[in-house]
Amino acid sequence: MKLVSHYFEQIQGLEYYPIFVLILFFSLFLLIMYMILKADKKQMHEFAQMPLMDDELINESKNTEYHG
Repeated sequence: MKLVSHYFEQIQGLEYYPIFVLILFFSLFLLIMYMILKADKKQMHEFAQMPLMDDELINESKNTEYHG
């Protein structure tokens, strides 16, 4: 680790990368949370039921409405 840290000490402006990565991660996290909360509830219900359905039922559920 001493060998690697020697090279990192010579790079100027490296102390800004952790801050940039934290801001990027937090921004993407907030964007994904916003998209999840604003998603169509009917479509989310269909996605939640898909692992439990057979292929024929999945095709039929696309033609019916969810009243839940």
